Amino acid sequence: MYNVPMLIERGNKMSIEGLMLDAGMDLNTMTPFEKNCYGMTEADIREQYMDSITAKFSGLEMVVMSILSDCQEMQNFGVDTKESVRKQLNVAKFILAEMMEAKQTA
Repeated sequence: MYNVPMLIERGNKMSIEGLMLDAGMDLNTMTPFEKNCYGMTEADIREQYMDSITAKFSGLEMVVMSILSDCQEMQNFGVDTKESVRKQLNVAKFILAEMMEAKQTA
């Protein structure tokens, strides 16, 4: 999967959906809410972010910090600006909400 610095290096500007299609994901399995809010399914968020190597070794807090850092870079370099940043911020909020829920049920 591409990350923001890789796209900038190549001089490309690509939306979250474009990245998903490049990674072989199916956009048709998303609910309208997921598409508008995250640009991916909640299951994909769990698989790609919450079950990632970074999450396993560094924790979900580091995953959220990485997403926020990516948002700063996206704004700084103008990569599909507002819409992609908004969706990535929603992914970060989803992960934080899942963390809070897990903490409450523990």
